[in-house]
Amino acid sequence: MGELTIFNISLTSGSDYTTTAVIDNQRTVTCNDSSSALVFEWTYNFTNPGPTSLEIIIANDISNMSQIVVIYKYYAINGISITNISKVYNSTENLTLSFNIDSTANKPQGNINFSVAWGDSNYSEGTFRVDLLEEGGNLPQEEIIPPGQIHHSYSIQGNYTVVVTLRSPIDTLNQTYTVYVWDKLSVVFNSTTEAKVNEVIIFSFLNTPHSNFRFLVTYGDGSSIENLESDLYKTFDNSTLSKAYANTGIYHVMMKAWNPFYNSSWAYQINVTGNFFFVSFSLLILYFK
Repeated sequence: MGELTIFNISLTSGSDYTTTAVIDNQRTVTCNDSSSALVFEWTYNFTNPGPTSLEIIIANDISNMSQIVVIYKYYAINGISITNISKVYNSTENLTLSFNIDSTANKPQGNINFSVAWGDSNYSEGTFRVDLLEEGGNLPQEEIIPPGQIHHSYSIQGNYTVVVTLRSPIDTLNQTYTVYVWDKLSVVFNSTTEAKVNEVIIFSFLNTPHSNFRFLVTYGDGSSIENLESDLYKTFDNSTLSKAYANTGIYHVMMKAWNPFYNSSWAYQINVTGNFFFVSFSLLILYFK
């Protein structure tokens, strides 16, 4: 709407003809008069939205011909807002994207084809019509074809760029979001709290999320273990660690877990004692007479 429509009209033969346009069987407009050109251009501003019947009549003193076409005039995409999905999600959490149509949106806009590139090689697509919604509000799922195609979850952590594209018969609109997928952390680090020198102790991560996290474990004897940055982009796979202490003492164990958005820690003590050996003696007494 608001733009001139350009028609290219061509004839195989003819001369000294007049071209007339009849709009919706009501209004008659002269396109050209007494022309002999076989190809010419005519422009017209259709002010009514939606379909318009147009009959082109070409006539001279010898003969006439006509052709009827239907012209559809649409507004550019307008009044459509998309759910702001730029926030932090847990991996496997369901993300929902919805369209909101403002009550003041100019109509008709025609079929709106949408596509969503989720940033992880997955795509969703479908179609809806702004014209079907009489009042502002969230576009009902039953008006989206196919339904249920604008939900998504991520199995791997990371920052994802999501691109939503809307396409109408005359317009294209892109919207870009950054989605942050990082699991909340409340990790527990656990093992026995009593051990012997050189006894192998098994340490376990409990209350773990779906995905890996960075961790640093200090064992209290000057040794530690830390995983890699690349481990963040995998499902959780660090179930246990093991260690043995070479000397007796009370050791302060500390575990720190983190990712770009969350962190947690856990601390406790392990008492390591020595190995005791028991030796028994037998006393033999001899009597002499």
